[in-house]
Amino acid sequence: MERRRFSGLMLAALGSMISTPAFARRGRRFTLGGGMVGSRNYSVGTLTVEELEVCVKAERQIEAYESRIDGSELEKLQRQLDDLSREVNLSDSTVDNFSQASVDSHNALVDEYNSTLEKARALQADYNSSVDSLNFLVDDFNLKCANKRYYDADMQTVIDRIGP
Repeated sequence: MERRRFSGLMLAALGSMISTPAFARRGRRFTLGGGMVGSRNYSVGTLTVEELEVCVKAERQIEAYESRIDGSELEKLQRQLDDLSREVNLSDSTVDNFSQASVDSHNALVDEYNSTLEKARALQADYNSSVDSLNFLVDDFNLKCANKRYYDADMQTVIDRIGP
């Protein structure tokens, strides 16, 4: 029978490799009543009805995408890793190297930690990819739409076309 024993310190170092979740940037939000009134002059920096419609649709796409990004499972796995790390470190200090049952029990904890760590890394990569995609949408929105003026009447036209 092979006896193997892993160091809890090494596992704690690996657990800290899971980064904290990335956060998406936010763009300006369009609202009815937030635009200009009066005679229309579409100078530089003022959105036409068509441009405003593109921006409102982009904003809705961002909001829908944003609502699907959830870091709670990742946070749950991080808490599990913290708990398992404490258990492994405690087991590491109390394992009886002359008892196969003690070594096997310790190794089972280490295996559980490593398995949870791999799940967390995969979930972190997926989460970060989603946030990167959302940030791309927000950056594009900010480039085309942010800090631009629009007319309330044009916003009403857009809402009439695409719905509230």
